[in-house]
Order: sequence, then structure tokens, then C-alpha cells
Amino acid sequence: MLDIYDARPDVKRDLEIRKQINERIINSLYYILEQCDIAGFDCQIAEEKINDLDRKKKISGIIHVLHNRLLKAIEDDNQSLIINVLNSFKDLDYIEQTPRTIGLFTDGYTQSLHQFYYDTCDYGMMNTYGYHFDWGIPSKKELEHSKYAVERALNRMKEVDRDLFDEFNTLISDIIILNSPTMNAGSSLNTFGIIRMSQLREGQIWVMY
Repeated sequence: MLDIYDARPDVKRDLEIRKQINERIINSLYYILEQCDIAGFDCQIAEEKINDLDRKKKISGIIHVLHNRLLKAIEDDNQSLIINVLNSFKDLDYIEQTPRTIGLFTDGYTQSLHQFYYDTCDYGMMNTYGYHFDWGIPSKKELEHSKYAVERALNRMKEVDRDLFDEFNTLISDIIILNSPTMNAGSSLNTFGIIRMSQLREGQIWVMY
């Protein structure tokens, strides 16, 4: 039995938790796609992409984003968005690797997938706190500096606490750098596997969401 209340890193437990989360999100997507297919939507692209996922491996946090966007589109009866999300599964070409550091709307994913990520996090903020994210695209300098800083931090983590590094590497697919005047770092329920970070600049105040 997994001891989920033990805060100490445990890669064996993390692998089992990741497998369970993957199974739940994939099974949920299969059900949603089945209902979309019954409703007359073309789900072939999405089904093929889901069929290719390995439940035992790390999968992109964007799969949780697409799950959220598809549910929201169905809830709103937004047929054009349903079609857009279903077609966007073809852009999900993530290969299991150490956590990537990418820029919002800059690299790592297509523009449409970045937009879905943004919309999913904004949706969560509005539902939880009642206001929108104050995000922006990082400048080239900010992004380069942040990628370098994250790389150094992860290398240091690997040296001084291998258990913590292994846990991070097991659960996180992407670190997304953005430009925010109020946020330091955070995550969202519907973007499991993705962490967002903003570089501290002169005059910037860090708060925790």
C-alpha cells in the first residue's frame, strides 16, 4: 500500500502514482472520445495519439490540458472548440526525457497547445480566485537566463539530493517560463506535470498563488 502521507521523496512510489494518474487520464479520455464519436465528431487523430501513450512512462502534462479543454468545450457546447481540441492531439509529439525548460508561446509546443495551456490555467485561476493570470511572453534575454538558472538548479539538486531529483524527474515533463509582475512560480490542478516560473526583475513583487 502506498504511503501518500510520507513527504520524503520515493521514486518507487512516484512511479506507481504516475502510472495511476496516467491510467485515469487515459481512461477518462477514452470515455470522452467515445461520447464525442457518438455525437458525430471525428476522433480518429485523438484516438490514435491516446493509443500510442505508454501508461507506465512519463507523458506530457499537455495531455491534462487537452483533457480539460475538451471537457470545457463539451460543457459549453462549443462545437468549434471541440473540433479544434480533437485536431490538436496530432501536435502532441512529446518524447519522455528529463524536464524541459521552455518559454510560453516560444518553444516546446505549437502555438495552439500553448494557448490551451494558458486558457486552462486562466480557467483555474478564475474559478479559484476570481481573477485572471497576469502573464506575458518572456523576452529572449529572460528566457535564456531562466533556462540557464533552471539547468544549474537541477544539476545541483541531482548532486546534493538524488532522491528529490529522481522524484522531480519522474513527475515533471516541462518547466514553462513566462513573464509575470506578481508570480514567482506555481502549478495548476489541470496541468499535472508542468511547472510555471517567472524571472524576478527590478520592481517585481513575488506572491504565492
